[in-house]
Amino acid sequence: MAEFLTVKRCASKIEEIVEQATEFVWLVSPYIDIDRGLKERLQDQDRAGIPMRLVHRDRKHLEAESEWLNSLESLRIYYRKSLHAKCYMNEKEALITSLNLYEYSQVNNDEFGILVTCQDDEDLYKSVLKGADYIFRHADDIKKKAARDLPPPPPRVPAAQTQTAERPRRRAADRKPALPQAGVCIRDGATIEFEILKPYCDKCFRSWNRYKNREYKEEKCHACGRDWETDMDRPLCWDCRRTLGGALAAQGRGLIKPETAVCIRDGAAIEFDLSKPYCDKCFRSWNRYKNREYQETTCHICGREGPATMDSPICAYCYLNVQHLAFVQEALGDR
Repeated sequence: MAEFLTVKRCASKIEEIVEQATEFVWLVSPYIDIDRGLKERLQDQDRAGIPMRLVHRDRKHLEAESEWLNSLESLRIYYRKSLHAKCYMNEKEALITSLNLYEYSQVNNDEFGILVTCQDDEDLYKSVLKGADYIFRHADDIKKKAARDLPPPPPRVPAAQTQTAERPRRRAADRKPALPQAGVCIRDGATIEFEILKPYCDKCFRSWNRYKNREYKEEKCHACGRDWETDMDRPLCWDCRRTLGGALAAQGRGLIKPETAVCIRDGAAIEFDLSKPYCDKCFRSWNRYKNREYQETTCHICGREGPATMDSPICAYCYLNVQHLAFVQEALGDR
């Protein structure tokens, strides 16, 4: 059920939406003057590698904030001249409000908003998601435009003319990625042998094995032991998935084809195919324009809500899921 929020609650809720995001953050605000508290939370999410988007129409304040905003590697910045909507959302909830990301407005103006959660009102949340996605798809990507405006790189020097050409380059197959020797039980934090397919100590594994619920939420990362929402299929925190994902794939872990898949546009159950992540009806619609960057809303493997395209049809969770990682990387490499 939607919730009404006053101006102070709206301001604190925006920070909560950023802080609690685990998959994505979308910020839709015509005017920008970000306060210190929100900046710190955006920096934390940037360090965690959470994809973030910001769309605005306020070039004046953006120029003043541009150095700081461009320092956030996970943030993509968009410009839309006609923007008047204000919306702030992650994968769980969305705040539709009159409040800009403008510190003066938060202190001096009369503002309010409506909070929508995916859990309580999934249809309304999806409508907000599609509305925000429409704005991003029809806005100018400032970082991409800046990259296009850069001068071309200087011509490469032939390898024979460089000193490094005499040194043989190590092949990827010769590298030996290292995995930790010790791990942590994702339920009680006990020190155990690192084994990605069994991230429990013997006692906790016996308890888990009674029901075999692979999505049962635990509290620890199997590699580093930090507090993190994990489960049998995703036993690592975000940082460890990024750090160890390649090593796990290189050792042949998880060459498993996903058993189920969904259309990235309408969520219909379909056969898993990274080269065609649409059902027949949606593929015919997509095929009229063949825009490979057209933003859809559903992950091809798990069906989670989030940005997806023809070239990137799966969410970060599934790409880094050790059960499918090597298979997905192999499939993507063949395309």
